[in-house]
Amino acid sequence: GRLSEGFLQLAPHFLRPGLLMNVARMVLDEAAEVRHVEVPIVELVRRHGKHAVFLFAESDGWVPPCFPAHVNEYFPDATVVEDRSGLVHVFCLEQSSSVAELVQRWL
Repeated sequence: GRLSEGFLQLAPHFLRPGLLMNVARMVLDEAAEVRHVEVPIVELVRRHGKHAVFLFAESDGWVPPCFPAHVNEYFPDATVVEDRSGLVHVFCLEQSSSVAELVQRWL
């Protein structure tokens, strides 16, 4: 696809060695953390899947659109919810009341 004019204007500002080093450091930290927690969480969800709920925002630049379906396949006993009310990726930080209302209905 074609890159937007806004992207082309901003891209040079992000191509700084210090910023790229910070991004690389964050990626390594995240990868180490995910590897560290992944197995116990997977085992926990597999054992208690019928009690697990995965909530996904409809429009999320961090999570691919196919991910909820993959989670549903991987944990068939869990509930996968794709919210259509306008939640964003950081919904726990910016929309905690909306999420609390959803959770209250599920309980």
